[in-house]
Amino acid sequence: MPGMFTLCLADFVTETFGAATWDEIVTHAHVPNGVSPHLHIAMADADDLDVLALIDATRSVLGLTLQEAADSFGEYWSCIYAPEVAATVWRTFGSARECIERLDDLRPGLDATVPSPFRYDWQDERTLMVAYTSDRGLLDFYVGIVKGVGTAFDEPLRVRKLSSSGVEVVFA
Repeated sequence: MPGMFTLCLADFVTETFGAATWDEIVTHAHVPNGVSPHLHIAMADADDLDVLALIDATRSVLGLTLQEAADSFGEYWSCIYAPEVAATVWRTFGSARECIERLDDLRPGLDATVPSPFRYDWQDERTLMVAYTSDRGLLDFYVGIVKGVGTAFDEPLRVRKLSSSGVEVVFA
């Protein structure tokens, strides 16, 4: 999994809830030294089990459901983290629609295991069906990121998880 996911999670928790909360999450997750040294490199691969343990610990410590955690993370990722870390690519997105269709553009240069590319199927001019295949079961985080994209571009979206690999996005 890309190290940037964990770096973003750490930034989100630290900036929103404080460094002590992140330390508590790391302790709860039983991840040595907070993160493995390679997680400090956003483009590197992070251990899936460490990342999943940090996600579970974040939910537990903050008392959030999976979707609440995913939505909060997605909002932070889309509105703060990605526009800063991937500024060159992010600035090329002119709308939520373009950003969602081009999320794969943020992957080049990653030396990490990433899910297969998104597959898009437009049902009509407002409804996009997205197929997202990930063995990690993190579709809820994709849903949160897409919701956050709508916020980042100030465009109302209705985003709905349909299955373990399918998402419907309806543009206003």
